[in-house]
Amino acid sequence: MDTKKAEEDAAHRKRQQKEERRLMGRLMPTKAEADYERDLQIIATKGVVQLFNAVSEYQGQVAKEINQEERDKKQSRKDVILSAGADKNTGAVGFGNLIDKIQAKTKKWQVLEDEEGSDGGLKLDQFD
Repeated sequence: MDTKKAEEDAAHRKRQQKEERRLMGRLMPTKAEADYERDLQIIATKGVVQLFNAVSEYQGQVAKEINQEERDKKQSRKDVILSAGADKNTGAVGFGNLIDKIQAKTKKWQVLEDEEGSDGGLKLDQFD
């Protein structure tokens, strides 16, 4: 029983020493410094509020830009489909024309394009 009590006392003293080391160099404010400390708290609170407001505003702007980009993409797709529409002479729907327009609007990799002069002046005949 005495050993158990001694172990508890040693653990308690060890926790107290650890807490004292953690608080070392810190001073509790006196009543004279209480106003100064309160002013510091108010300033810190205002700064955190400004930070959160700025982050929230930025997130809102980014969300609006993303929504606008999505609307623009949908509108451009709709315009392509409507512009391909019915052939004015025959009244038939020209889907071949629609596919060509959609493929023309999509971005292509420049590496895959086979244009003259895009290979840096090298011709395929030089590699045979």
